[in-house]
Amino acid sequence: MHLKFPVNSRIVNSLGHYEVAISILLGYFVFFNVMDLLSTALALGRGLAESNGALVGLAQFLGVNIVVAMGLTKIGFISGACLLGIFGLKSKNGWVRNLAFWSILAFVVLFSLVSYSNLLVLLRD
Repeated sequence: MHLKFPVNSRIVNSLGHYEVAISILLGYFVFFNVMDLLSTALALGRGLAESNGALVGLAQFLGVNIVVAMGLTKIGFISGACLLGIFGLKSKNGWVRNLAFWSILAFVVLFSLVSYSNLLVLLRD
C-alpha cells in the first residue's frame, strides 16, 4: 500500500511516495554518518584531535579509543533514525509521519555539514 506524503511539498511530492522519500533520506543519513566516521578516523590518523567533548568522555568512560566510541555512536544514530523511519512508515497519523520525515531530514542536513567540515579540515592540512 502506497500512501502519499501528507505535507503539501513539491520536493516530496515529486519523489512520488512517502516510502521512497524516507528510504532516500535514510540512505543519505547512513552515507553521511559513514563519511563522518571515516573522515574522523583519517584526521585522527594524521595527528589531529577530536573536539567533541561528549565523544571523548564516552571513549574514556568505556575505555576504548575515539574511533571505537564514534563507531558505537554511529550505530546508535543509524539505528535511531531507522526506528524513526519505521515509525513514520507504519503510522497512519500525518503528524507522526511529518515528524519522522522532517526529523530525519534535519539529521541528514546536520551530518552532511559535519562531513563537509571534516573534509575541509582534511584537505586543508
